[in-house]
Amino acid sequence: MQPLKKDKTYEILFIGNSYTFFNSGVPAELKALATCAGYSVNVDSVTKGGYALEQFADVNGPMGQQVREKLLEKRY
Repeated sequence: MQPLKKDKTYEILFIGNSYTFFNSGVPAELKALATCAGYSVNVDSVTKGGYALEQFADVNGPMGQQVREKLLEKRY
């Protein structure tokens, strides 16, 4: 397995429920760690307390639509 290239910017999408929502500092922490290691990253998130992964995958639901839009907008 090859290490990630440091000459490109990586897009990271967090999808999660209250664990991700209430620990909203996690995306910023990951970005800071990556930056310290010499990587360029952009982080974004779609979170909703009480939601299950299945609900984020349902494109007919509001959060599923949001996830779909994010995934169509960028390559994460």
